[in-house]
Amino acid sequence: MSDKTETILAINSPQAATVTDSAAHGKSQVTDDSLTLENFRSPAAEARIMPFWFWNTRMEPGLIRRQIHAMAQSGIGGFFLHPRQGLETPYLSDLWFERVQLAVQTAKQLSLKVWLYDEFPYPSGMAGGLLTAHYPELKARTLDYETYHAHGGVSVRKVLPLGRVVSAIACPCEENHIDWERAVDIRTSFGVVLSRDLFWRWKLEHCPYSEKRYMADEGQLVLQWTPPGKGTWKIYLGIEREMSGFKYYNHYFDPLRNGAAEAFLQLTHARYEAALGSEFGKTIPGIFTDETEPPEWSPELEKHLLETEGIDLAQCLPALKEDDHPQAHDVRYRLRNAALRLFQDRWETPIARWCKKRNLIWGAEKPTWCPDHFRHVAQPTIDAAHQRAGAPPEPLTADLRSNARAAMASAQQAKTSIVRCECFHSIGWGGTLQDQKWQIDWLAAQGVNRFTPHAFFASVNGLRKHDAAPSFFLETPAWSSYHKLADYTARLSLALSHGHEDVSIAVLHPTESLWVESAASQFTKEEYEWLMNQLMRQHRMFHPVDAQTLLRAKSQENSLVLGWARYQVLLIPPLVVADSVTAQAVNAALETGMTVMMAEPLSDITLDGNSARKIFSWPGITAIRGRDQWIAQLDARLPQTLSVQNSAMNEAESVWCVQRSDGDDNIIFLANTIATEQHLRVLVPQSQLNWREWLLETGDVQKLQTDGEGGFLLHLPAYGSALLVGKAQAIASAKTRKPPRHILSLDGTWQLQTDRPNALRLNHWRAGPSREEAVQPIEAIPARYYDKAREAWEEPFACAENGEAWYSREFTCRHVPEDLCLLVEEGAIGEPWSLEINGEPLAVSAFHTIEFHGENKLACSLYDIVRPGRNEIVLHVRDTTANDGLRTPLHLIGSFGLYGKERRELSRPAKECAFEDRLGAGLPHFSGSLHYTRSCSFPHLSQGTELVLPGYCEDIIELTVNGHSLGTRPWAPYCWTLPFDLDGEAEILISVTTTLLPFIEGQQWDPHQHEAISV
Repeated sequence: MSDKTETILAINSPQAATVTDSAAHGKSQVTDDSLTLENFRSPAAEARIMPFWFWNTRMEPGLIRRQIHAMAQSGIGGFFLHPRQGLETPYLSDLWFERVQLAVQTAKQLSLKVWLYDEFPYPSGMAGGLLTAHYPELKARTLDYETYHAHGGVSVRKVLPLGRVVSAIACPCEENHIDWERAVDIRTSFGVVLSRDLFWRWKLEHCPYSEKRYMADEGQLVLQWTPPGKGTWKIYLGIEREMSGFKYYNHYFDPLRNGAAEAFLQLTHARYEAALGSEFGKTIPGIFTDETEPPEWSPELEKHLLETEGIDLAQCLPALKEDDHPQAHDVRYRLRNAALRLFQDRWETPIARWCKKRNLIWGAEKPTWCPDHFRHVAQPTIDAAHQRAGAPPEPLTADLRSNARAAMASAQQAKTSIVRCECFHSIGWGGTLQDQKWQIDWLAAQGVNRFTPHAFFASVNGLRKHDAAPSFFLETPAWSSYHKLADYTARLSLALSHGHEDVSIAVLHPTESLWVESAASQFTKEEYEWLMNQLMRQHRMFHPVDAQTLLRAKSQENSLVLGWARYQVLLIPPLVVADSVTAQAVNAALETGMTVMMAEPLSDITLDGNSARKIFSWPGITAIRGRDQWIAQLDARLPQTLSVQNSAMNEAESVWCVQRSDGDDNIIFLANTIATEQHLRVLVPQSQLNWREWLLETGDVQKLQTDGEGGFLLHLPAYGSALLVGKAQAIASAKTRKPPRHILSLDGTWQLQTDRPNALRLNHWRAGPSREEAVQPIEAIPARYYDKAREAWEEPFACAENGEAWYSREFTCRHVPEDLCLLVEEGAIGEPWSLEINGEPLAVSAFHTIEFHGENKLACSLYDIVRPGRNEIVLHVRDTTANDGLRTPLHLIGSFGLYGKERRELSRPAKECAFEDRLGAGLPHFSGSLHYTRSCSFPHLSQGTELVLPGYCEDIIELTVNGHSLGTRPWAPYCWTLPFDLDGEAEILISVTTTLLPFIEGQQWDPHQHEAISV
């Protein structure tokens, strides 16, 4: 640590920003990313956190201005304007664009950036449902696959939902062996029946003689077929139907249809251009697309395969499901390949071209089918970091949607520096700054250098708070310290955008082996993932690549060069199959003199006359016959330049790192992924440079401790990190030293104060269709909700036929504080509703608007209504519908403590307690800051001594000694440097800021069990 007292930087760097994204050629580049101390201490907007800002309520001008100003004041660099469920401002209306224009104008005044999100809500492509409303022919279709057994001479009758029969193949089978050569096409055996009889009473004016009418409906598809012979047959059906049940609009669109992209651009992007085109490439750097991917099925695939490959899916559709089909591998691979190529040509290329022409960066987060799939996107984006500190960090996987190494490979090959991550969604309301910092660190160590938290909510009222929670915005107690994470992340992002990665190793992504989905494909996937993660653990920089990418590279001096990437070694995991493209790529690597190391293949299956086994036999291939050979063979052929060793002189596998350079500056970032401190020896390349540690939290620079043998000694605390920068010229820096430490004693009793009223979460009620029948125990959740796991609707209790619902509950008061209020958040109760306490109605006029963990809360004083002893609240909701009624808990707030058997009795607040004994202090549902004070006796401590908080902690802690704040620590390590001598008695104040988990969910986080526990 630095021996300087922490300095909180002024949060004005976005306003002083001079760096701008250049969208030239549609690429994400920063025009001034020089790594100077001035830039490092106050990074520009582009390097700063840019969250998804959920527009999920009525977006009024005042709210928009307030929230943008709050972001600017806390060091946020901009935002992604994301329409989200709960939005009341009509999407794509004139009013919508007025509000967006206001947001852009306000952001421009504050030098913030505004990314446009191209959908409402997600995934992209539907234009808020307008695409298929305007062009119903673009609706997506699915292919339902079914099989049946039949017996020769016995008629088969199958009744199915109506659809188009794509394929109907019947095959003889003996002892589970399918005779594919004797397959019979039975599509003409299908017909239609109307399956439901109807009786109408319908007297026609012009035919008054009869009023009875027989009708029918519910057309269904019927197979009527008798297999020949006497043996067993197996019937394979593929029936195409319009997609239904997809989120938000009950259907989706088909991106493979000609004209779909152009129609979408006209409905969305063109509207934004008309309203905001003058800010394209300026305040608005780009447009973001979310989660759109090639479909598993489209009629376009059927047509394309027949026309270009001669594959008739009507005759070979069973190959998609049956491994023993003679065309299984070929058809699966070609279907997948066709889907991707059509998607790139018909969907991605038009959007990329549109954005490039208008000087916009096109960013996209999507399920990525192979590394080449990143190519059309100017700013590759992944979706990762959905865990809390204490869990193992997410490993690199074959799912490239979350693979930062593959995304950075694409960026480097295109001579760009930026990889973005949509991060943190669904980590829950217990998510802390420690969690976010930990995840940012290990994402950065994989190559991510732009961070988009999911999300900042415009409103957390009602059900909105449960939209992939949490929000990290104004409503959270941590918001006052968020600028620390913003500054830390901005400095890290700036440093890791500088120069480019020096990567010599390419790892072949086993595209074909994964696409054929054979029994061996899972083994290929596991070995590929193991290899990537082992390289990370051994601090070997690498890029996942595919054959298509390698064939775009140029041969230069025993290397394949593409953009900034220069590959000298190609590692090939065990493959199931290899097509002609892979064969060409491996051959190109061998011809240029690269080292090619290949694991033994898993089969002899051929594609295009090629097989992995054939490639494995080529001269020049280094055979790998076990996991233990990879690193040994690699060390023999490509000596390691960067080594991060633990105290046992082995590579510190839990410390991940990334390295960048531009020829003059060298940057190494190291992240400790675990909760155990690490003492490291770091051997760096170009050790003759002037290496320093640039402190990400403060912007200061300090010298590194050398080991006398060309390495550096480095201490990383739990979840700690370090940024090492090597420059040709020396830079002024503080000396590093190990100060004396004093561990604070937390034992005994502390005086306690809180920064806001306590809360009792009113979650458990009795409900029914009338006041007298309100006896069913329920939680405060909608009167009818959908259980996604069970795929069924649930009704916790029965409402009256007219929609009336009654709720009641009791609470006990041993103490009635003067500030006792009932808190009702906007949207917590379906309209219209009324409340009474102890039989006394609460008049609408008695409620007033307050801010309490968010805006637009209603509060009503209860001091004159509540009495000592038992009290009853009765809620009456009229016109209750699905997802209505009492939707979220209400709260009592005030100066009280909660005690009793279930900690639900209002009593006098505690003035004293043991440190962090929140339950003992009567605060099970409290969210905010707790101030612990007492007098402590110290031995003589000299200036510069570190005061250390013992034990595990993950909250935000501020330490004050004798009225002098030593600073706030939002994450580990929780230690402070004394700016003066300390001897004898001193007044200690420790302020602990919590999350919203207790208030919103009635839970506390158990770090040992790594789960939230109800309190």
